[in-house]
Amino acid sequence: MDELLKQIGERLKYLRKSNNYTQEDVAKYLNIDQGHLSNIENGKRNITNYKLKKLCNLYNCSKEYILGDDINYNAPKIAFKGNMNCRNLNLVAKMNEIINNLSMLREESEDKNIEMLSLPQNDEKLALNLLNDILHLEENKSTSIIHLSIKYIKNLTVMWMPLNKEICGCCSKNEKDYLIILNSRHNTGKQNFTFAHELYHLFFDDKDSWTICGKSDNTEVELKANAFAYNLLIPEYSLYSYFKSNKITAWKEKDIILCAKEFNVDFETLLNKIENSLINYEIDLENKESNLVKIVKSMGIESELFEPTIESKDYYTLGSYIPLITESYEKKHIGNSKKEELLLSAFRYDIVYNS
Repeated sequence: MDELLKQIGERLKYLRKSNNYTQEDVAKYLNIDQGHLSNIENGKRNITNYKLKKLCNLYNCSKEYILGDDINYNAPKIAFKGNMNCRNLNLVAKMNEIINNLSMLREESEDKNIEMLSLPQNDEKLALNLLNDILHLEENKSTSIIHLSIKYIKNLTVMWMPLNKEICGCCSKNEKDYLIILNSRHNTGKQNFTFAHELYHLFFDDKDSWTICGKSDNTEVELKANAFAYNLLIPEYSLYSYFKSNKITAWKEKDIILCAKEFNVDFETLLNKIENSLINYEIDLENKESNLVKIVKSMGIESELFEPTIESKDYYTLGSYIPLITESYEKKHIGNSKKEELLLSAFRYDIVYNS
């Protein structure tokens, strides 16, 4: 057996076990069968450069480590908050890849000393008020919290990817940048709520772990993140004010649709808020299983908020990542091929191919 192949195989087996992945998990991620991966890990088969790069992204390590030229490795702490369907390795690899690219770009940027947003950790009401002020939510009710955050939080990157339907979104950060990834298969209003939920993890959750959130998790921290998102997007007083000013006696489907549009959330999110409100609202829904988008369109209302991201942008990235690439290229820190590689890693094919 070739000693180098054996050494590479041992490292790959160690990395997989250190990250608590099965051979089945990793083989699926690499799009090979389990026997193929087993042969690689046992030093019986070589590994291509393409697969090697994919594994570096997954395990957050260098090629030098896998090849045995480096001995330092710290497994990233990934918190999977949901069922086993949240263990999406492509998502983990993308988080690792983008956050590492951000570290490299930020180091070369004029804004390398940019400060992370600081919110009080022991007073959530004050934190919500401060965040509301920072993002100018009151003055810009018609603008989504995602686009307001991109505008006012200068070290934030937001990425969209189609993910398992059980995954809502995820977040990670380094010393200088925030990253949030959203599920583009969810409707736009749900994405706004997920984004606000992920802000809680970024500002208040364990600073040493990266979070992947699923629908079925009801742990204390997830419930706190949900409460934070509800209070940020749909404050209790604002909901009651809408209820009174629109002379609503009982919440019907059309009332909820119009109100959801007012707060830039989806039907389900607003209904949950109403049902769990401190005020005992009356709800009168004819059929919870009705075709919501059809109802929305019949009302002559733009249905984008209640539908998934449009197909042309189901893979997309906005925020600080793009201008950091441009700055690095213009200052000749990176060449054109590296610039294109970084843009393609963020799914910005439109910039690379001018489409």
